[in-house]
Amino acid sequence: MADLYFSRSASDSPDLSEDVRALVEEAERQGKDDLALEYAEKLLRHHPDGPIGIRLTARLHLRSGNAHRALAQCQALLRHDRQDAVAIAGANVALTLIEGTIHWPSLETLTAALRSRDAAIRAESLTLYESTIAHLE
Repeated sequence: MADLYFSRSASDSPDLSEDVRALVEEAERQGKDDLALEYAEKLLRHHPDGPIGIRLTARLHLRSGNAHRALAQCQALLRHDRQDAVAIAGANVALTLIEGTIHWPSLETLTAALRSRDAAIRAESLTLYESTIAHLE
């Protein structure tokens, strides 16, 4: 399905970003991170400004240890929405991995930022922070 979607130009096809996201997440669940990243990057090329593709690519780059690329994707998201909690978390995690020093907000700031967000956004943000704990010394 994804290959058929990507074979058309973005202007000639409906936005199937959510469907591609489901394929990426299924590939991740199956441990096929390379395939997940391939689909996320294709989605990003198909819709360069689409937040779904940017967010997926950033997350997968963080997971694979490519913090510089993840940071670039998070910065792109923040140019569109300075209050994007997931992009802020991703950028903080990427900077932590790049510089080796913690770039996390205080617990008070984090709580205030996430309090008004829906449960999925809170969970995704906290999962990003949690993912770096094993890398900290």
